[in-house]
Amino acid sequence: MKKLMIVAAAAAMTVVAKAAPSFEPVDCQDTDEPGEAECPLMVFKVTASGKTVQEATKKDYDYKTVKTLKVTKGALVFKYDEECAEAGLCCYPAADLYANVKVGSKTAKLAVADVVVAKWSVFGQNIGKALAYRTQIKAGKSVKLESDLFLQTEGAFDEPATEVVYVVGEDEVEDTIDFAASAFGGFTVKVVNSKTKISSGYCDVETNEGACYATWTPGTYNGWFVGQRELLGGDSACFNCECGTYDVFGGTFKAVYDSKKTTDEAAQKYVFGKVLFGDEDEDDGE
Repeated sequence: MKKLMIVAAAAAMTVVAKAAPSFEPVDCQDTDEPGEAECPLMVFKVTASGKTVQEATKKDYDYKTVKTLKVTKGALVFKYDEECAEAGLCCYPAADLYANVKVGSKTAKLAVADVVVAKWSVFGQNIGKALAYRTQIKAGKSVKLESDLFLQTEGAFDEPATEVVYVVGEDEVEDTIDFAASAFGGFTVKVVNSKTKISSGYCDVETNEGACYATWTPGTYNGWFVGQRELLGGDSACFNCECGTYDVFGGTFKAVYDSKKTTDEAAQKYVFGKVLFGDEDEDDGE
């Protein structure tokens, strides 16, 4: 079977649990503290529900009809920028999507590579405290933040559409889809004293200087998606002058962060039970 090469270095991207994490909100730019960062892959479990169309036949007549669209098990794998990581920063410009998709009674396994992470930000009444945690949050304490997320296939809704790969049964099928998705969720920012027992002091005091770091942990996102897919067979008529060369889909989705899954392989095994796209690595991060 032809393999979809998601990213050459994916198998090596794992979380170093004992090191101070480098995952924090940054812009990918020069840093005053050069040195390679330990950037984790961020894996989210995904479920979705919506509508699309499916081909049907009745008495030798082919037509299209609306059917439910469901993702009962999926995963988003947020990938860090390697050049930024070499500069000591972690930023996430793209993600890979894996999903078991059911439309009506038909099922398929889907992979979409390099979905653009157009926006992933944190905000809220505690954002000032979180960014200045050394003087604003005591060691061992945490604050909650709000977050938004916007994803889209590259050049969404332009021609040509984004190429994706389905596995239906034992057959691999190439198709084209485009979609955009927005969601809202939250983060927990906790201050950890890495050198001594958790104290009640702030990190800027002399005894804690250089000993503290903040962990930024995403939670659950709920949102919406809309998209277009390659035009199916069956007659149709339109009121907008031209019917277009695509069919549409849309619905709602949920993405839940899973800190136990730290590799692309672990995400695929969660969704498909095995690695279908790319090369399997022995370290699956589970």
